[in-house]
Amino acid sequence: MDKSSARKVVEQFCDELHRALTGEAVNPFLLLHQDIEFRHPDIGLMKGASEVSDRVSAAIAKLWKIGPDCGFYPMEFIEEGDQVAVASMSHSEGRSTGDPYNNTYFFLMKVKDGKITYFHESLDSSVVERSGFDKHIEGNVRYPR
Repeated sequence: MDKSSARKVVEQFCDELHRALTGEAVNPFLLLHQDIEFRHPDIGLMKGASEVSDRVSAAIAKLWKIGPDCGFYPMEFIEEGDQVAVASMSHSEGRSTGDPYNNTYFFLMKVKDGKITYFHESLDSSVVERSGFDKHIEGNVRYPR
């Protein structure tokens, strides 16, 4: 089966994100539509490619080391029409803690005319807190009964 055009855009985004995390001068955010809606569990709702690029880039630069030992690794792509889901992993090191950062991600993206128009990111925020800020919140989560 041929890959959809939406999947090709998402694969390119993932490839460029990986290359950027290893230190290569590429900008995966150029694949975002100017009116994108981006939902992130820690940053919140962002609208517009420039806001997404600025806020996500700042968070990455503040929290994680960038270099040849870092990366973003897609494991599976699931596509349906203009929507693509990505199960992935990333590896880096906390900039202030030096602790390993190994997290799993789930992305849901919508693509139109070769640009990503919607992006919903899910990740384990406790891993971010632990390796980025040395905060251990795993035991603080209360689940409804």
